[in-house]
Amino acid sequence: MEVIWTEKAEKTYTKNYEYLVENWSLAIAEKFDEEVLKTIDIISKNPHLGSYNRDFDFSSILVVKQITLFYTIVDGKVFLLLFHDNRQKQVKDLF
Repeated sequence: MEVIWTEKAEKTYTKNYEYLVENWSLAIAEKFDEEVLKTIDIISKNPHLGSYNRDFDFSSILVVKQITLFYTIVDGKVFLLLFHDNRQKQVKDLF
């Protein structure tokens, strides 16, 4: 299934990646990047694998312990919505 990155997904991915580089290390940031790519590959093949939220009409899947990827499926395409730092504000405040 085709995967489309929304602008918000790109921004939140970059924000998380840059945070890891600045506060942890390039190696940790690269590991995060690898996990993101693995997760995207998994949901492109099995888009209904993540937890579905009926209230907001999107799915979510854990990328790493601290980061959840939110996505939706429209017309046979997976749209990546955002990468959420689980230590931050509640998801309902983001949408």
